[in-house]
Order: sequence, then structure tokens, then C-alpha cells
Amino acid sequence: MNFPKEYYVTLTKLNELAFPLGFATPNGTDAAAKKRKETADNWARLPQTITFDNTPISGFSLGDSVTRYSTSNKFVRVSDPRGFVLEISITNLCEVIEQHTIVKGDIEGKFIWGREGGTNVLIDEFNPEYIESLAPFKTLEIGDWYTVDDGFEYRETMKFCYLGTHLASLGFEIFDYSNGYPSRKDIREWEYKDDPKKWHVSAALERCWNHQKNQGLPPQETVLHFKRSKPKKFKKIEKDGILDFERGVTYNAITASNFSKVIIK
Repeated sequence: MNFPKEYYVTLTKLNELAFPLGFATPNGTDAAAKKRKETADNWARLPQTITFDNTPISGFSLGDSVTRYSTSNKFVRVSDPRGFVLEISITNLCEVIEQHTIVKGDIEGKFIWGREGGTNVLIDEFNPEYIESLAPFKTLEIGDWYTVDDGFEYRETMKFCYLGTHLASLGFEIFDYSNGYPSRKDIREWEYKDDPKKWHVSAALERCWNHQKNQGLPPQETVLHFKRSKPKKFKKIEKDGILDFERGVTYNAITASNFSKVIIK
């Protein structure tokens, strides 16, 4: 889940609602954001639009439940104190009911809108994911050590040293398709492509490949952790020294993308 800094909302007036019904999407200026906003505008036809800073506020209240035309899924309308209504899932509603007092439809406490896939989720200010999102990656200085807890067992035991942002050449394994399906060649070969964007790079103190710990690896065996943005879950740890890298040397990489070798430029 992420928490957009700003939302773009198109509004359409329904007679039965005190506030207009809204279609909310993260605001932005890139191509993806423009496409999302175009979808929102088309939904409202002749839209009135607003933008708002997505910060925790109080004053939310529950309304009626509704059913989608194409499915039997139920949603509940929530009045946002900024003057519009959004719809949340029954699962989201149950989470709110379980954790908060509701008096005549008014929800006590401060809330913020989270984004899960393409769905808006009403989240309270004490939600662990939201609290963790408040610790931006830029608080890590070059040389800081940290651990990652992202659901991958072999990464949870690793200690990383943050190395800053760098350009890199990314290595993609070349597969043999002669049999109609991808298979590795007898000798594993790699194709390298320069990436024009910078990556957040960290180096691993311990290599846990195939869940096996190997300590004291030479520099060329160091595993680099590549991220486009901040880790969602990290914890600073105390450790002396810095685990550095060499430019022009090939490293194994831990990444969410489909490359597994890198050369720092």
C-alpha cells in the first residue's frame, strides 16, 4: 500500500447525497497520472474537480451501502470532510469498525487515504504501513546500515549498507528459444543494457543465496540491493565502517525487476 501526497477528485452530484460523489486518483503530471485523471474526468462527464493534500484529518462519516452494476460486490459510501463522498470495500469498512468508535455514522479519529492497486482505502493515522511510510529513504545517509523486512526470508537476515544513488548497466540472462520455450544455454550468457535512470543502491554484508549464509565474501562477490525508491520496510542498525563497491565490476543483484547482474557506472 502507498499513500499519495496529493489526490485529484472529479465530482458528480447525486440528489440523495449531501456531498457530491467523487472519483479519486493520485495526482501527478506524468503520463500514467494524466491517463488516470482522464478516466476520472470521463466518469463524471462534465466534472467539477478538486485536489487535496493527503494528510490525516478527522470528520469522516459513513453513509449507505451500494452494489456495482456489473458485480454483486457491496461498497459503503464515506463522506470526506473536504466535501465529497468516496466508496470503500466491505473489508475496509470492517477494519474501520473493528478499530474505531462510530457514533451515528461519525467515525472518531483521524484518517488518510491509502492506495492499494487501483483501490482507495481509508486508513487511520496509526496504521503501521502509514507510520513506516513516514520514514523516507532520504533519511538514510551513505554509509548507514539497515535491515529489510519485505516478506522474503533470505533478505530478512541480510544487513545492508546504503551506497546512495547510481547509474548502472543492467545484466539480463540470454535464453535459448530454439525448442519453443525459454531455457538456459549450456554456458550462461548475459546481455547488458545501460539504464538512463538512477537506482538506490545498497551492498549486502552477508550473502544469503538459496537461504545459505556466506560471510567474508570478496568485493566482486558482494550482492547489491537495487531499488527505484525507498524500501517499504527497513530498520537502521548500528555498525561501523562502510561496505563499498568498485565501478566497472560485475555484481549479483537483488531486485524486483528481471535482471540479476549489474555494473555500476
